[in-house]
Amino acid sequence: MTEEQLREWLDRYGQAWEACNPDAAAALFSEDAEYYETPFGPPSRGRQGVRAYWAAATGSQRDVSFTHQILSVSADRGIARWAAEFTRLAAGKRMRLDGVFVLDFGEDGRQCGCCRGCRAPSEQMLQQRVYPSDSYIDLRNVRILRMQRRAAFAELLRL
Repeated sequence: MTEEQLREWLDRYGQAWEACNPDAAAALFSEDAEYYETPFGPPSRGRQGVRAYWAAATGSQRDVSFTHQILSVSADRGIARWAAEFTRLAAGKRMRLDGVFVLDFGEDGRQCGCCRGCRAPSEQMLQQRVYPSDSYIDLRNVRILRMQRRAAFAELLRL
């Protein structure tokens, strides 16, 4: 995998998110892909699993913008920091997420076989108790989320 291949893949990922297009997102992944939204839950499995996740996640988002910064590239792995902003329809509020991807690719560098993500809501979202998805609703206070965020980044560094 080259830096250019990773940049192109991340650009297509961002375009799929900005268009709220689960089919375009799923096409970025191999048939047997594993997509970990966070380190704390089970992955979405296979291209259809990725598509189903994306349909649910982006179905409640509008006005999405996505940026990325490549941190590292090796023969079959890319690591990137990303940020996204969108309006969450249920809350009617603007959300900002910051995250890191660890992405494993096949030899051609075009389809991702495993995506491990770690993301964090902004301080503003934590103060307003407005969360990017229902998976955050179980978090009763900001301190728990911050501890989990640190643990998630530590887990990504062990990979």
